[in-house]
Formats: sequence, structure tokens, C-alpha cells
Amino acid sequence: MAAGQLKVDLALSVLYWQKIRAPLLGACPRGVINFHPAPLPAYKGTAGYNLAILEGLDQWAVSAHYVDAEIDTGPLIEVSPFPVDVEHETALSLERKAQPELLAQFKRVTGQALAAAAPLPATPNVGGRYISRPEMEAMKEMRPGDDVLRKIRAFWFPPYDGAWVDVGGVRCTLVSPEILLTLAAPGVSNLFTRPAGEPAADGND
Repeated sequence: MAAGQLKVDLALSVLYWQKIRAPLLGACPRGVINFHPAPLPAYKGTAGYNLAILEGLDQWAVSAHYVDAEIDTGPLIEVSPFPVDVEHETALSLERKAQPELLAQFKRVTGQALAAAAPLPATPNVGGRYISRPEMEAMKEMRPGDDVLRKIRAFWFPPYDGAWVDVGGVRCTLVSPEILLTLAAPGVSNLFTRPAGEPAADGND
């Protein structure tokens, strides 16, 4: 930095939740690269993991793209797909599955960007759907016609509120039997760790 002027060659953003603005946005000759935990251009903004489950996808992806003035709309450098367990995935398990994919992409694309003398080749990032955080929060309310178990999985990400219903003015997060079984320490009690639907050893519930 000289005389108050920002001097940066290349900037990197990983899971940053705000817009990158001037002066940084225009100060990097080799651009600002963002690493986004969803396939672009289809899933912009938040709620990517949630939509993957709500829409029953069997494949997800992480994306690297150049940053422009809007959110997740800059030119695409790379989209890296990986399989999803469509019947059992939760938002939490999908996030855990995506993190090593995102790290591998970060290392790969950053290495390429540092080795290049100019911005990397990129393709247009056009179309798709943008979900804001308030919109994502509104999606958590359980409504008539919802696939209850799928919606529970789609928003299961403790300690944050999940799919919810109002009970006497109290917002209550829903938990499915499948998720509940994953929370019990193995061997603590047959009452709490037996497979869903299987009777307790003494026949009492």
C-alpha cells in the first residue's frame, strides 16, 4: 500500500457471506476468486444444501468463480460435482461432504491462479436461482403438503433452527426418528438406540 492506495495482485474468498466491494474488487489485476459450496449457475446465494435435499438431487457440486459486483454471478472457473445420498442426506451431512471437495478445489484453482500471468479462463455464469437468507429462513416453516421427513433432513443443521412448527406460540424444530438415532451414543440404552420401529427388549415403550 502506498499513499493510501490498495495494491493487491489476487484476492481469494471462501464462504464469505457479504459482497466484496470497491476498492478491493477493482484493485486486483488477476481478479477476486470466490469458492462457493454449490453448483453454479444453478444455485446462487444461500440455501444450496437445503435445496439439494428438497429437490431430491443425487449429485451436488462446489464452484470457483470470479467475483463481480453482484452475488455469485461472476464468470465460472470450475464446477466440481460429487455424489449425494438422496435418501438419507441432511443439510449437515451434505455440508460435511462438501467441505473436503471445496478444499481440494481451493488448492487446485488457487495453484492455477498463482501460476498464471493473467486471469484464468472462465465461462459465463448466467441464470440460476438466488436465495437470500431471509428467504431461506422462511422456507423452514412446515406447511401443508410438505414432504415432512425430506424437509426435516433439508434443514437439519444444529445448533441452528431446523424445519419447524408452532406449538402454543413456541417455534419447535422437528427431528425425525432417523436423525434421532444418530444423536444417541452407541450402547447407551436399547430403548433409545434400537432401529426405528423395533420394540424395546422388554416390550415396553
